[in-house]
Amino acid sequence: MSIMIVLSTLLHAEVPTKDSVTKLYVATFKRAPDSLGLNYWLNDSFGGEPQLEWIASSFFDQPETQEMYPTGFTNEEFVIAVYDNLFNRAPDQEGLHYWLEQLDSGALEKSVFILAVINGAQNTIEYGNDATILEN
Repeated sequence: MSIMIVLSTLLHAEVPTKDSVTKLYVATFKRAPDSLGLNYWLNDSFGGEPQLEWIASSFFDQPETQEMYPTGFTNEEFVIAVYDNLFNRAPDQEGLHYWLEQLDSGALEKSVFILAVINGAQNTIEYGNDATILEN
């Protein structure tokens, strides 16, 4: 995965879709959204046009997120959990090191990290069928 390509995809506001919000739910909560939650995030949570980046950030204000990732949950545990939620695997060592540097330094927020991992999912010989797993 090219980190620069992934991060460049985050430089524009993305209008959320059913698919993108569902992927965000899976990445954050390891479950699909219920219909009321999905409808809220797509239609009812904004005064103007919603942005996926805002939804991702707002997830961290939710009690479910705070319960899953309580105070003291390390960035390493978080990165490993998101990879497991999305791809049913641990991150490779190079990727883990990169993401930990970004999170530990404050260069990325956790919500941006999640979007970057979602946007960077690929099918590769080295890491498997991440993009296919995410689509399913």
